[in-house]
Amino acid sequence: MTDIEYRQLMESSQQKAQRALFDEYFAYVFAIVAGRLKGCGSREDMDECTADVFSEVFLYLDKNSSQNGELKGVVGTIAGDDTIFILVRSESDAKKLSKKFRNELLSGR
Repeated sequence: MTDIEYRQLMESSQQKAQRALFDEYFAYVFAIVAGRLKGCGSREDMDECTADVFSEVFLYLDKNSSQNGELKGVVGTIAGDDTIFILVRSESDAKKLSKKFRNELLSGR
């Protein structure tokens, strides 16, 4: 899906545009999330994080009017960069992660 296609769908229906983007990129985002959370997150964490990534993508696209092309790069960047930070937003979530994994995240791997 390109930025232009997404914007055209947005003109007719925000819900349709978001659903189309979700349907096209769900497997891609979930693969990124699952890869980043492998060994430290449950399936429920992965599902929740995937949904949060899409929320971040939709907010980003609402604020940034043009991406000039494919949205896969934007979606992938947000999924990769935000996965861990979405998971550990709250202190209680951060405590769920192992000390070693937290250290890896903070050091940028």
